[in-house]
Amino acid sequence: MKTCSKCGRENDDESATCQECGTMFGQGAAEHVDATKQAKQTHKRKSVFFWIPGLILLLAGGGVNVYIYNYYEHLPISFYINQGLDPRAPIALAMDKPTLLVYNLSSLAVFIGFILLTVGLGYYMVAKGYSFILGFLPLLSLVVGFLIIASGSHVLAGLVEFAGPLLISLILAKLPNKSKKIKIA
Repeated sequence: MKTCSKCGRENDDESATCQECGTMFGQGAAEHVDATKQAKQTHKRKSVFFWIPGLILLLAGGGVNVYIYNYYEHLPISFYINQGLDPRAPIALAMDKPTLLVYNLSSLAVFIGFILLTVGLGYYMVAKGYSFILGFLPLLSLVVGFLIIASGSHVLAGLVEFAGPLLISLILAKLPNKSKKIKIA
């Protein structure tokens, strides 16, 4: 008979855990601890694999978008009139085709960057013992950014869309580990 060091209950010799409190006995507990540590390392590696490329795409695509948008936003009204456009027309109408293609591809890079960043953060949250769903919090800043764009402020929207995920990521990274400690008798 095995006696549990935590609660004192006597258990069968074949038992891997205490029938009363669930404390693991001997070799099985050590193997479980090793498997848990290996799973955490795998989740951390996956988070870096997704998070870093996501951040690079987000910043590079966003930088290109901001540059192109600011260039066309500050053109004189005569530029639009010479092209036969209303000066209040959307900026995309004033862009030539190669510039519009680059603008759209950089927008796609921003979108893919958000997805990669979100998935990477999800894996990081799992490694810390939280739900994968917490990794989706940066998407809130994207939604808020779209709402701000709808109101007409592109500069504020850019700040929210690019700084928001970084701030949320930093806040989530500071959360304490939630993983349960495994007791070995």
